[in-house]
Amino acid sequence: MRIGYLKGKEMKKEEKKIVNFLNIYSNYTIKECQDEYNRFDAYNSISIIELKYRNRHYDQTMIEFDKFSYNHMYSKLVNKSFIYIVRMMDFLYIFDINKLIDENYNFHFNWRDLPKTTEFFSDKKTKKFVGYIDIEKAVKKLVM
Repeated sequence: MRIGYLKGKEMKKEEKKIVNFLNIYSNYTIKECQDEYNRFDAYNSISIIELKYRNRHYDQTMIEFDKFSYNHMYSKLVNKSFIYIVRMMDFLYIFDINKLIDENYNFHFNWRDLPKTTEFFSDKKTKKFVGYIDIEKAVKKLVM
């Protein structure tokens, strides 16, 4: 099964910084996805990777169910890990979503009124089904 590999539009600046940083500290080269319709941001030989940047620090990070469910299922189909990486301030939290699922972690999914998109300035809200991951569940925490 072919993974769509590069986002048609250039990867967002903050996500690109994360990829560049991880390529310095990772044993596996991480590549950006270029297919703009891809549901994950990067990949390597063992993982598909969703990247998020938050400009504040939280004790829990949010994950959208649509990306969570698709990427979990897709990772199983291509026999890779689903890694969720969140940058909050100067810290990178790396979560192994498949491991959390195997451990029966409760993501506490629920509906929330949230901004329709985080990429554009807009007051428009929409209902999103989201879950939460305690930062203590990170398999690795790095300082950028």
